[in-house]
Amino acid sequence: MAELLDEEELTAAVRSALAADDALPSGGNMGWEKLAAIGVPGLTVPGRLGGLEQSAVQLAAVYLEMGRARSSAAILPTMIAIDILLATNTGRGDDLLREIAKGNVRFASPADPRVRSLSAACEGSDLLLDGTASNMTFTTGATHALLVADFEGADAWFSVALPLAVRAAEQPLWDQSRSMGAFRFDRTRIAADQHLLLAERRETLDDLIVSHFDLGIAGDSVGGARQIFELTLEYVQLRHQFGRAIGSFQAIKHRLADHYTMIEAADALYGHACVARAEGASDALEAASAAKLFCCETYRKVATDAIQLHGGIGFTWEHEAHRFLKRALLNEQLGEPPDARLARLGHEALGNGTTPAPESEMAREGLSS
Repeated sequence: MAELLDEEELTAAVRSALAADDALPSGGNMGWEKLAAIGVPGLTVPGRLGGLEQSAVQLAAVYLEMGRARSSAAILPTMIAIDILLATNTGRGDDLLREIAKGNVRFASPADPRVRSLSAACEGSDLLLDGTASNMTFTTGATHALLVADFEGADAWFSVALPLAVRAAEQPLWDQSRSMGAFRFDRTRIAADQHLLLAERRETLDDLIVSHFDLGIAGDSVGGARQIFELTLEYVQLRHQFGRAIGSFQAIKHRLADHYTMIEAADALYGHACVARAEGASDALEAASAAKLFCCETYRKVATDAIQLHGGIGFTWEHEAHRFLKRALLNEQLGEPPDARLARLGHEALGNGTTPAPESEMAREGLSS
């Protein structure tokens, strides 16, 4: 195991790299290149393959900064891909891991891995894909995709290099700092050296993917909530009314105190979940799910109030407050819907088993603007 990086130094380096990211999908490539220059894509790749060989705790600091900057770089799905390639432990993905560490490969991944709509079949050594992979995240600039498909009567996970002929049908979003879309395959042939069968049973990777995705969104939410809170705190000290800074009014002080308490609690829950995952704790999946639920709720509440606390300027298009709120709203709906997640966690805590998850909000209504 390589020596672990200092978290404060890593945080400072990532924050500096993301400082100029314009938080739009078109700017995601810029953010990616700067993160690649400091080795972030290879953060958890083994040293023998050109990576930095760090733990989930170091990666947690990156997700916080991604949220602060509202970055559109495809770090989360690429890190999930690294986890899967290492978990399969066959050596077949070593070349792909080397390219990820160099920053040459970016992944798109499904927002909810429980949803499947693809079928796959082998023809010789090639793979034939048919169907539509919908609700794929970080599609802008993706070179590869993580896909789940019906394969020989069972669900299977694949890593696929996206052919030039396959372009994402972009889904318009209210949050312009992210990109989502669908990849359509019509018995599309994927050459043998352009795909990897990662697992023949989807269940073997579902928990790994879901927990990592939840943690990534939770960290993004904590980082975003803290950033918009700090901007709001600065504003209420500068804005004066009735001869006083509005931050001195009791109603505003109490609301900001509530925000600070929520953010600190969310940060603690997120940190606990990251440590649980790094140590392989038995409750790591539940910890990640709970963190995602509470951190996203915190982000939404803080971002919603931030618009009001900024007064009239907070409601304008030119101010950035609405961008944080839009990202918070999207974060909350990515993956398992909040109501279904809360019901499931409640039943599990009471020992009543799990409840069937309702249809995803994204699948039912979409996340369009």
